[in-house]
Amino acid sequence: MAPDASVFSPPPWRVSLMAALPIGLCLLVMAVPAVGHGHALAYRTLYLLAFLAGCRC
Repeated sequence: MAPDASVFSPPPWRVSLMAALPIGLCLLVMAVPAVGHGHALAYRTLYLLAFLAGCRC
């Protein structure tokens, strides 16, 4: 007998990762045009690290 799909629930880390991936990808896409302008890369890296620390994936 096949397991009931309504009983299955993904682990919490997987749900967090699925939510964090699109946001992280958007941060990377927004950072690409600003890479060559002064300290933009440092600021974008700081934003990404703050995001990752906040989501605790």
